[in-house]
Amino acid sequence: STNSYNYALFISGGSTLKLDGSSISEVDQTGESWFDRTWGVTGVAVIGPGQNAGYVTTLAVTDTTIETRGFAIAGNGNETSYGTSITLGQGTVINTVYAAVYHPHEGELIVDGASITGRTGIEIRAGSLEIREGSSVTSTGHFTSTPNGSGVTTIGAAVAVVQHTTKQPIDVTITGG
Repeated sequence: STNSYNYALFISGGSTLKLDGSSISEVDQTGESWFDRTWGVTGVAVIGPGQNAGYVTTLAVTDTTIETRGFAIAGNGNETSYGTSITLGQGTVINTVYAAVYHPHEGELIVDGASITGRTGIEIRAGSLEIREGSSVTSTGHFTSTPNGSGVTTIGAAVAVVQHTTKQPIDVTITGG
């Protein structure tokens, strides 16, 4: 059964990671039912320092390709993981199984020229999302939606806006699209 994540990169506690001209790809573990034992690789896990910490964990991505079967970029919905700033500039983020970007926590997500493709492009469950002109968010899945207190709820949406069980505010702005 699927019961764990693997991470290519994991940033937390107020760290800053800038990816520019990089590539993150999940390597297929052939010969075994590897994917049956895990939810795949999360390209970059972005975990904030927690509510009211006074600082944030920052991810800035430009000219970078992230291609995984787990989330390409993901946070965590519990209050000890709040406080992130994620900016996706020119580059490509691809996921083939779940949401390419999963944002279940308080924090900001800015898509500024990125091309994001997944069975769901982005699922935001708390925090703010701004998609700016020149960005592309695409879904490759057939639409389904299932309540989930701890994970993706929607497949088949370019952008899924779904309230998390933590009931934190959600703010979404899309311009030029």
